[in-house]
Amino acid sequence: MTTTSITGVTALVTGGGSGIGLGSAIRLAADGAHVTICGRTEDKLVAAVEEITPSIGEGGSVRHIVADVTVEEQIAAAVAFAAEPTGGLGLLFANAGGSFHMGAFPDADAEALRATVDVNLVGTMLSIKHAVGAMRSNGGGSIIGMSSGAGAFPHRYLWAYGASKAGIDMLCKSAAEELGADGIRVNSVQPGIVDVGQRDVHALVSEPLGQCTPDAARRASDDTPTIWR
Repeated sequence: MTTTSITGVTALVTGGGSGIGLGSAIRLAADGAHVTICGRTEDKLVAAVEEITPSIGEGGSVRHIVADVTVEEQIAAAVAFAAEPTGGLGLLFANAGGSFHMGAFPDADAEALRATVDVNLVGTMLSIKHAVGAMRSNGGGSIIGMSSGAGAFPHRYLWAYGASKAGIDMLCKSAAEELGADGIRVNSVQPGIVDVGQRDVHALVSEPLGQCTPDAARRASDDTPTIWR
């Protein structure tokens, strides 16, 4: 079995302050990568860096930058910051995402749908867009887009999230076809439902399908975006 060391590789994990992003950042740092995590909340990122630090392996490091993936200038700055240790970017995990919409079609909220597409699909596109130049400077690299099982099969009332995640799969396929000549690999992953500590949605998803009402769905999505993986 052939393995490739990532010691000294620069890596950017968007949405790296919690959940899958945080877990991935811990492993990357443990394997010796120069890890940068970004997200919208400074306090969460600081806490994540403190959690990652004890696991840092030989040659590795971790730091953070506040960045919203839906704001192009901020994600461009995050990529540039992540590339500083070597002058190029070796790995991008475009993990940031969520859902601001949950409900039946007759009750659809167009603005909540747009916000969901913005953070998932547009945020991933902007992350890839600005990673390309830094990866070319690196001589190649690897991009991983965070899709979801919800993008492959329907979940009642989660169609906005699922549609945006299905878009990420095609986005990554298209990027892979375009960027392969530059030595840049692009893949997407489709996890199932993961509790990332943002909202308690287990009562919702444990209900029989016919009993999952729009009101229950809306209650589960109030206040902060639920992350469905």
